[in-house]
Amino acid sequence: MQAVSLELGELFPFSRPDYFCRVFRSSSAYMELDIWAWESESYDALRKILPFHYAVPEDAAFSSAAPELMVWTYGGITHLLAAENGRFLGAASQPADAVTEGDVGRFLKSLDPYGVEIQKIRIYGELPFSLKQTPDLTVANETDRGYPPCIAALPSVSSREFRARGEVQLPSYQGLLLRIVIYCILGYGLFLYLTVRNFDQSTQELRKISRQMDRQILMTDSGKGNSPEDFSEVLKELKRMGKTILVSSHILHELAQICTRIGIVEAGRLVAEGALEQIYRELGLKRIVHVQISNVSDDLVARVGALQGVASVERQLDRLCIRIHQETLGVEDLLDALRGLGARIFMFQPEVMDMETVFMKLTEGKAT
Repeated sequence: MQAVSLELGELFPFSRPDYFCRVFRSSSAYMELDIWAWESESYDALRKILPFHYAVPEDAAFSSAAPELMVWTYGGITHLLAAENGRFLGAASQPADAVTEGDVGRFLKSLDPYGVEIQKIRIYGELPFSLKQTPDLTVANETDRGYPPCIAALPSVSSREFRARGEVQLPSYQGLLLRIVIYCILGYGLFLYLTVRNFDQSTQELRKISRQMDRQILMTDSGKGNSPEDFSEVLKELKRMGKTILVSSHILHELAQICTRIGIVEAGRLVAEGALEQIYRELGLKRIVHVQISNVSDDLVARVGALQGVASVERQLDRLCIRIHQETLGVEDLLDALRGLGARIFMFQPEVMDMETVFMKLTEGKAT
């Protein structure tokens, strides 16, 4: 049904179409739909005069357990509508003074492609001709109510599927929604209480750590303290305490041990940001694996390139350079796949993805 809403602009000449869609019949190969569409630009103006919540196409309001034809005259127009087991079969309208028994017969004949045989004709009011009743066809006369018969059929219609688009729908479980709001307010209040309660303790811990770092810096500058590498221990301790730390450094192997999220800047532009595992995974989309195969051939290279997850295969002097999407094809899976293709492997070497490799692949040597 979502696909139908996307194509409405191409199917119907409306600027703001509203629609109702119902499956007529379906199979494993295709699906047939009944679609009613109309212009909804007037909804806002109509709601100021007569607020409404549902828009029901007249044809869709009729339903019948057995194949049935309904005939009625309203406003000088005679209408014919066929329905069966909740399905709309067809409709036709003609001026009341021009419709004939032959028109009814032709309309019934037009329903043959659906494989449905009308079993009952229901006539509201009077017609200028009479329809013959047969053993297979029942003709019933109903009193003309002075309004379209679809109005009488509305009580049997499920209104949920006809809600007018743009109408605000209140949740069905308002009590549950209210409880969720109350729980959220109480939870936020508890959070504020605990935050205020622990604020002094957290402030004291930060001041203590700050004083320790100041002493380390002074001792290092004077040549009496520990080497700069010892600051990594301070940072690790802060990390263990759950503190947020912002570090700017080119010592990549140290950052890999300390940081949970990194950002890499190249020529003033942020080229990567996120958790280490996330960046490894993104760069590992095309991880390079070097393979030496004793029975390599053009046919084998083509079959390797056709493996799902292989981005490219480059045949070099003494090896194959295979680039893989690691989230689709892992290194171990590639090894199994090569063996499955009959490759006789005597060297299999994936490139190591460390922080230095990540840095160089992202910055191309232009980082600042």
